[in-house]
Amino acid sequence: MNIDFTSIDLDSPNLSSINPGNNDSDVDENSEVSVTFSEAMEQGSINSATFIVSIGGETNDGAITTTSTKVFLEPQRVLGQEKSIE
Repeated sequence: MNIDFTSIDLDSPNLSSINPGNNDSDVDENSEVSVTFSEAMEQGSINSATFIVSIGGETNDGAITTTSTKVFLEPQRVLGQEKSIE
């Protein structure tokens, strides 16, 4: 007798790192923004509706690329001086 089953992953992915990081200084204004997750994200779940970057309180759209555990945003506008990324 063969029994096939699929385990359900009950642990949600967590943020492992964000770049530029919290309170980073001397960040190049043309830097991309990247986020790393603790485990693979469901393919297709990251897009411009689910991954939103605000810089200085304004949404900064751009090109989003992904790997199984990373998301990269190449902002349309430069990050700017003395700005916070949210």
